Amino acid sequence: MQLIELADQPGKETCTGIFEFNKLKRRTNYKQGDCNMTLNIEQNGIKYETYTIDKDIEAYVKSMWSFEATPNDGDYFIYRTYASICPTLFFVVNGKVEPVGQSITENLLLVGQTNRWFRYKASNDFKVFGITFYPFALPVLFNISADKITNQHLDRHAISEFKTMAEFCRQTVQCEYNTGIINSLIKNSVSRCTFKNEIILNFIFQIASGQSEMQRITEKQVFMSQRNFERKFKYFAGFTPKSFANLLRIISSLQAVSWENKKLVDVSYEQEYFDQSHFSNEFKRHIGFQPKVFAKRSMEEDYVWKNFVDFFQFLSICPPVLCRNKH
Repeated sequence: MQLIELADQPGKETCTGIFEFNKLKRRTNYKQGDCNMTLNIEQNGIKYETYTIDKDIEAYVKSMWSFEATPNDGDYFIYRTYASICPTLFFVVNGKVEPVGQSITENLLLVGQTNRWFRYKASNDFKVFGITFYPFALPVLFNISADKITNQHLDRHAISEFKTMAEFCRQTVQCEYNTGIINSLIKNSVSRCTFKNEIILNFIFQIASGQSEMQRITEKQVFMSQRNFERKFKYFAGFTPKSFANLLRIISSLQAVSWENKKLVDVSYEQEYFDQSHFSNEFKRHIGFQPKVFAKRSMEEDYVWKNFVDFFQFLSICPPVLCRNKH
């Protein structure tokens, strides 16, 4: 079986992206911290669905979602994820899903926050259920240091080393992905956690949800030294403050590159990159496409972009593309 090479080939792979939270809020009527715009649509061989998040846990859970293949005449799907500050649990309910280029075939994956893009291959009958968390949720709820899973794919065996997370995954599968029960499980974890009053958590949440900017945080605001702040920030967010800020610069540039259709030299200047070449290289490293390719795909009036853009932007996932084997 051969994979069709799709990266950076316009027309071969549909591309959407992560846009800054305020832009997303304007287009979907999201309120700050509101995770409850649900979606249940089926089109072009994929059923897309999102689920309600209880108010008590919406500071920890960004979204619960699923997408599922419906009967089709293809051989497999390809989809990609973008750089993201949020970790995600992937439960493969049906079929197979595996990261391209990695020997992982488990039906459970924990994908850490990442400043890279990844591609996944899924069988033509796949169904995935996902829980996307805010950056600090894993350290707070499951005692998993965020920096230990940055840019990592953890399979079932690796997850088993974290007893609280392994038990949560077991219960999630046991309840057959009943979102009401999953909400309750997470709510119970929130009630038991000991980090709820950490000042730094509030700052990370404000940054992750678009309510604050990285540059506005000072040592006096967090009441700790710079060294201690950087250590705790990396523990809870998975990145150093500098790396986190660099990632957010790319995320914030997506709006200008696509919706506003600005010149790349202007975007580079606005985001304080040394030159356009530096910006383009960083953009591709995080998103997987050159800015011009991304802009072209995002401006096309296809069904995915018009109907499902909020779903994919919010989760930093490209729509799956149905493929056939080369013969």
